[in-house]
Amino acid sequence: MVSYQVIGGALLFLILILNIPFLLNLFQFDKISLLEVIICSLLGFSSILWFERYKYLMRSRKP
Repeated sequence: MVSYQVIGGALLFLILILNIPFLLNLFQFDKISLLEVIICSLLGFSSILWFERYKYLMRSRKP
């Protein structure tokens, strides 16, 4: 089972790192646009979705 606190903490730190100038410079990141965030989120979600579907299909085929 996935721990939602871990996911929430990771997302919180990612948001902080991408929005605080000191942290952007510390990790040598560039500011990204809202469109880039949406594209990355959709691609990430779709990659999880197809893999979960694959796992479900493999589980249903076992005798």
